Amino acid sequence: MISYFLYWLIQFPLLLVPTHKLQYLFWVKTVLMPPVAIGMTIWVALKAGGNGAFFNESSQVHGSERVWLWLSSMTSITGGYSTLAVNIPDFSRFSKDRHAHYWQIPTIPLLKTLTALMGIISASAAQQI
Repeated sequence: MISYFLYWLIQFPLLLVPTHKLQYLFWVKTVLMPPVAIGMTIWVALKAGGNGAFFNESSQVHGSERVWLWLSSMTSITGGYSTLAVNIPDFSRFSKDRHAHYWQIPTIPLLKTLTALMGIISASAAQQI
């Protein structure tokens, strides 16, 4: 419970700052996060001696159960995308160009796929550690 209170204590003052004044923090995040995420994925894979056994294992699920699991996964992914789709006007409202949101069409699925792939590789490698 203390950790939630500490998180709230750190986060709350940032909620009082208008979004356009936090732009420099978003730029710092944009620059730092990709190398950190890639570095963590590489570090875990090197520490485990590879990307783990996940990619070499055969499927344990077949037939209609596999189809239902696939549909469940796609529904979960679509839920994540729908949140972004609804909020895209909020992301681009401070833009000077009225067509600025179009670059998000190819970028968001690509980055979500890369993030998921890094998570899968890291989780698979972490099982070996």
